[in-house]
Amino acid sequence: MFAAKRRNENNGSAPEGRGRRGASGKKGRSALRYAVLALCVCVMLVSGYKLIDSMLEYKKADDAYGYIEREFVKPPPNVSLPGETAPPEPSSLAPETTPPAVAVPPGETASEESAKPSYVDNPAPDYWPEVDFEGLSGVNSDFAAWLLCTGTNVNYPVVHGADNTYYLTHLFDHRQNGAGTLFVDYRNKRGFSDRNTIIYGHNMRNHSMFWTLSLYRNQSFYNAHPAFRLLTTDGNYEIRLFAGYVAATSNEAWRVYFSSDDDFLEWIASLKAGSAFSADVPVGADDRVVTLSTCVYDFNDARYVLFGKLVPVAGSEDAAPVAGSEDAVPVAGNEEAAP
Repeated sequence: MFAAKRRNENNGSAPEGRGRRGASGKKGRSALRYAVLALCVCVMLVSGYKLIDSMLEYKKADDAYGYIEREFVKPPPNVSLPGETAPPEPSSLAPETTPPAVAVPPGETASEESAKPSYVDNPAPDYWPEVDFEGLSGVNSDFAAWLLCTGTNVNYPVVHGADNTYYLTHLFDHRQNGAGTLFVDYRNKRGFSDRNTIIYGHNMRNHSMFWTLSLYRNQSFYNAHPAFRLLTTDGNYEIRLFAGYVAATSNEAWRVYFSSDDDFLEWIASLKAGSAFSADVPVGADDRVVTLSTCVYDFNDARYVLFGKLVPVAGSEDAAPVAGSEDAVPVAGNEEAAP
């Protein structure tokens, strides 16, 4: 009888304790699930915001540079283009403002990682355009040149500022934007007169700015696009590419000063030896080189650098003399140009 009573007491109390503990455990698990769900929603919202913000920034940069190209860069008179519907003019294309003077070591910082290069979106035209240098200088007094590469996305103004940081995050019209502007190394003299003038630009996910440079890993792409075109107030030039490769920032690709002709020629030989493509472009001691530099992601702080010989265009009135004048290039799309 006593044993039965104890069993009855146990049967009455034990399930009640287990029930309280079970209910508490279920509530804890439910709260954890809600917390994890809320965290996932927050992560998705933040990621979506960042994606939209990034897309809007890309669009602002594309609109700004598209407007600049339409407003200040025209085809020669003998070239007719099909009609196009132009995107709206950016509202804040402003007159010149003075950028801050910040002295920093030469170089550029990494921008957005690009997908594997495979195609181009808005190829530059196959002619030498007429550039409104005065108008571009009115928008930005740092304006130095117009750079394009036929059949690629490269078709932009180039600036020469007081440092190597400001134009990493500012458009040509000085608005802040991660696409930045193509810019010359501040150590270089103006007028592309140094033995090696360096132009930096970002490698953007939307294939803008200097995204195209990493396509030169392939011989076939070089064969199709062996030169860039540089238009300046002093004359027009062809940049005949002779080497390109992935480089660490410790590489000597970004040299500006050379102690002698032999030092310069040894540097040229080292560039050709490491090139990802083969090119039959002779470079002599009296030639000038333009280096194009952008970030890539093969390893930490990797860059892709392209090197080209600066050759004046025949018929370009004020083009500064370059050794090997027999290499002068006739002006494409200009019937009055001398061959």
